[in-house]
Amino acid sequence: ETALRAVSPASGGWERVGIRQLSGMLIAVFATKALAPFVGEVKTDSVACGVMGVGGNKGGVAVSFSVFRRKFLVINSHFAAHQNAVEKRNADYAQIRGGLDFDVGQAVGKEPPPRNGADAAELSLADASLEDAP
Repeated sequence: ETALRAVSPASGGWERVGIRQLSGMLIAVFATKALAPFVGEVKTDSVACGVMGVGGNKGGVAVSFSVFRRKFLVINSHFAAHQNAVEKRNADYAQIRGGLDFDVGQAVGKEPPPRNGADAAELSLADASLEDAP
């Protein structure tokens, strides 16, 4: 909260949109208080890809939401390290994207549902570990 206050815009601060945790992975999405009334359809999910396909040491956490009828999906993931694990990382990403099944969420604002065929944007944040760095 202290960090959010330090970067808080003049609009009056931040409001939490969604948060999800899987073992050591965490995703938290915030909106400015001015934008929050236009954020809706907030849903979260997680997919484990670790030990035996279910361990939470590898996998992803996600928050889906809409802003002004435009859908957004933010995914934070943690994959296997090292250059020889590229195929495993790609398979895990496909498992995460295919396994996301969002719960019915609570709207932060009062924004109406998106139109059919509304545009969508996706942001994926991945950590393959610093062990890959030279």
